[in-house]
Amino acid sequence: MNQLRWYSSDIWDQQKYDDEHNLYSNQQDWLDHLTEDKTLFNFGAYFQILKNVLKNNNSMEIEFMKIDSHTYQIKADVLLTARRESVMKTRGITVYMRICRLLRILNKNGNTLTPDIIIKKAHSIYPDLPQSTNLKSLIADIIHYQLPFNSSERIIWDHFVSEYFNFLTFLPQPSDAILARQFENVLNYVKSNCLIDNSSLLNYKKLGDSALRHKVLTDLGIKVCPYCNRNYITWYQSKDNQRLTTADLDHYYQKDYYPLFALSLFNFVPSCQVCNSRLKGINPMEDTLYPFEEGFDQDASFKFQLSTPDPTDPDYAKSLLHSWLGISSTSKPECKISIEIKKGVSMDKCKRIDGSIRLFRLEEIYSTHIDKALDIAIISRNFDNPDYMYYCNKLLENLNKQLHINSLSIFKAYYDAEWLLFGYHWHIKKNIINYDAPLSRMTMDIFQQHRNQQFPYIGMVPQQTNNQN
Repeated sequence: MNQLRWYSSDIWDQQKYDDEHNLYSNQQDWLDHLTEDKTLFNFGAYFQILKNVLKNNNSMEIEFMKIDSHTYQIKADVLLTARRESVMKTRGITVYMRICRLLRILNKNGNTLTPDIIIKKAHSIYPDLPQSTNLKSLIADIIHYQLPFNSSERIIWDHFVSEYFNFLTFLPQPSDAILARQFENVLNYVKSNCLIDNSSLLNYKKLGDSALRHKVLTDLGIKVCPYCNRNYITWYQSKDNQRLTTADLDHYYQKDYYPLFALSLFNFVPSCQVCNSRLKGINPMEDTLYPFEEGFDQDASFKFQLSTPDPTDPDYAKSLLHSWLGISSTSKPECKISIEIKKGVSMDKCKRIDGSIRLFRLEEIYSTHIDKALDIAIISRNFDNPDYMYYCNKLLENLNKQLHINSLSIFKAYYDAEWLLFGYHWHIKKNIINYDAPLSRMTMDIFQQHRNQQFPYIGMVPQQTNNQN
């Protein structure tokens, strides 16, 4: 849910690389220059990965897909070090990704696909597909799933479908068993003949647990998992003074299904083990928020509400009193934490936000933090008022003056009354919102919810309470 900044020049210095590249008009001379053993330049720590790939490939062009007689290529420097938007502009990449997604229907253990397995897998891989049990129409829906991409990629995909799948539509009234077997045969043929195996060239084990892996993850400077904002993913200094991370290196596009991106910088997301291994696993990420480009931003927020919002419900009064006093019921949940997508957000982003909420089970997992949410609500209700905030700010001003040494003070950076209330350094008044601590996003949202009087306080008329929930 948190957006990540891009890597620093310590990992990859794109400007320096471009400036050096402009000195060479001949591609082979540039390749020779990059791969020479006694190079006197360095474009960042990740240059050693690019250099190794170039040496093993003997070319800047990496072949990744072949359809009919045409082979598609991507430049190694773009694949390994460019941002996602640059990689996606390479001709054939969008089609490659569609094929990779399609091939997930195959069983990894080699077991034969049955109609039921195909239907179940298809609905898991393509969550927006109509819930159909008609295998023939389902296969057609899969093949034409979300086709409106740019014309160049559309032409390639249409050619691919015509080459490998059109015959399925002409089978005379096949049984589901025969159709499933034919579909599986086509997928196996596509896997063997369309996608070019670069596993030895782009082997993630080259990065593995090396010092470079730790550099890549710590370079981003994040302290909490960007997927859940719950768990710390920090670093520590080893005995030999190396900076080692506690984060998992997550491949946003799973390397088992998208092997071409196994070593791509844009595909690395530091995450906690829960999000990476237990929740994400091999589930599809295509319809979730990509952390280097977007987070929840102001488009979605946590809401703390009564589980029983209807004032006519017999348990309403008791639940409202307990929420006011900060009492958490042990018999049944009286409050809930939900995530609300705001009005006016584009359908495209709504889909990705909802995909992240579902994949990382955010609402279910955050329901374990009801006690924390109750604390936030009580603090907000009792202390977020002009008089109290005024004296908080005066206290900080005085502390800043007393400790003013060489124009610096520990309170200068954290000059917010909200810090005294919640312990988070959001810098609200400076318009720099930081979510670099566990549960800081939920805390901020619930705090702002109370500040905007969106919680059902005692004394509200029933009509207002219904509208608020």
